[in-house]
Amino acid sequence: ALDFFLRSLRCNELLNDQEAAASDYVYLAQVYQHTNDLALALRFQKKALSIFEATDNQVRQSLLLSDIGKTYHQQQDWEQALTYYQQALTLEQVLGNEREMGIVLGNIGAVYEEVGQPEQAKTYYQQSLAIARKVNDQRNIPVLLLNLGELAMQQRAYPKAIDYLNQSIGRAKALGQKSHLQQAYHILYQVSEAQGDYRQALRHYQRTR
Repeated sequence: ALDFFLRSLRCNELLNDQEAAASDYVYLAQVYQHTNDLALALRFQKKALSIFEATDNQVRQSLLLSDIGKTYHQQQDWEQALTYYQQALTLEQVLGNEREMGIVLGNIGAVYEEVGQPEQAKTYYQQSLAIARKVNDQRNIPVLLLNLGELAMQQRAYPKAIDYLNQSIGRAKALGQKSHLQQAYHILYQVSEAQGDYRQALRHYQRTR
């Protein structure tokens, strides 16, 4: 993959096609993300971003800002992740792209969850869920319900956690998201165990296998 993307990049540079070259930088960054070379991924993402800024391609800018945020997120550089996510959110609001706004809000919520600010995380997850429901983002809804269920469990709001998780399971089953189902049942197992309902905990645990 790297070989072909580099060949494409050389051709587009010879043709002086800046936006096509920027797309090649994006593809190269994706490859390096897969190989966990995050520093190199960031280098190519920022090269691409500078081109899309120069050409005033706001749609591509917004997506790249979000991708750069994700790369910093993978590096556990929470401050930089939030900076880029917020920039992406601002631009998505200008563009009126509600689906992407919802995704970025969920990513911001995940950062706040990682840094131990559950109330902030919950606020962003709920905003993201509201948008996901509005735009019918079927793949993102069960993820957000799972995240809210996990937060509720951590805060010992067990009935609320069970409600979120059951909603998440219902949607994940409809989409055939097996790994997602395993996560949801594992959290339900933890909730049942915390409540002292060991028989139910065992049932949920068996569903994770």
